[in-house]
Amino acid sequence: MIISEWNQTEQEKIEILDLAMKAFGKCELTSSDYFNWQYLQNPNGKAIIITVKDPDNNNAIVGVNAFLPTTFIFHEKPLKCYLSCNSIIHPDYRNKGIFTQLVSKIPEIFSTKKSSFIYGIPNSNSTKIFSKNHFLEIAKVPLIVRPLNLSLYFKSPFSKIIKPFDFFWKPKSSSSFDIKLLVNPFNDEFEKLIKKSSNNSSLFHFKNKEFLQWRYMDHPTRNYEIFTLNHDSKLIGYVITRKMNIFSKKLGIIVDLVFDPEYEQKMLFQNFIKNILSNFWQNNISLVIASSKIGILESQILHNSRFFKAPSILKQEQLPLIILSLNSNNNQIQNFSNWLFSLGDYDVF
Repeated sequence: MIISEWNQTEQEKIEILDLAMKAFGKCELTSSDYFNWQYLQNPNGKAIIITVKDPDNNNAIVGVNAFLPTTFIFHEKPLKCYLSCNSIIHPDYRNKGIFTQLVSKIPEIFSTKKSSFIYGIPNSNSTKIFSKNHFLEIAKVPLIVRPLNLSLYFKSPFSKIIKPFDFFWKPKSSSSFDIKLLVNPFNDEFEKLIKKSSNNSSLFHFKNKEFLQWRYMDHPTRNYEIFTLNHDSKLIGYVITRKMNIFSKKLGIIVDLVFDPEYEQKMLFQNFIKNILSNFWQNNISLVIASSKIGILESQILHNSRFFKAPSILKQEQLPLIILSLNSNNNQIQNFSNWLFSLGDYDVF
């Protein structure tokens, strides 16, 4: 097998899209617009795509893995990093060690990229392969949940049994003229707010206005809602949400949330979340999922809004965070307690 970076030609782009179609059927990964958006238009730079070609089959591309450039801040200094995503193996080539061969080549290919680390959240099968090839699983990303129309999450007869208790989870929204849906482009206020809220974290994904615009407003296939909270014409918080069907369950995702830690009237943040939950409730969302680091303001507000650690009965899939450190900062980077991580920091949500 020939393992190398894709040559950035239109022909190989077509081959990669065709490979995704054979592997998954029609989905985001088979869209040319999605390909261009994710791999070519990222404000942090073009993606690195590793391909596996079969020399016995006219050098056909039979496997790929993509790496999206990101910027993290580590002790106030920017680090160039990559998010591993979109592993695809041709159905006819599965269980033949193709993906293992691809992953084994990652350290060699990235040895000249001047990057600090690679991170990703793979599925369970891929995690085992990454772990055998220098990647380290540093944590299971902590998930917290907030039931809403919980009966819709389960099948009959259990759904009928708990239906009368749905009212217990119904949120009580409070009117506020300071909460709005963002329709204009992201601006400098968002960068300032993110920097202020991240001051006490050693390592966090830096999202400037260009990245936020690309990630959430320019996305060609997904619909995100960006809610902003203002006071005296000043941005003091935002929440980014998405509604998804996962395993036939209608879920609400809090993809990202940031509050101003210096703002004294914390009850405004509490009311903000109540309005977000009310929006989900009105759209028949069964369950809301989020992730937030314990001890920070955002986590406290979610806890006060009756979010709690996801119990096993809800059968939420584990999200293993793996990294491949490419420089000497590995000890601190490998400690997940140093991370500030949101669901929007990888590509699935």
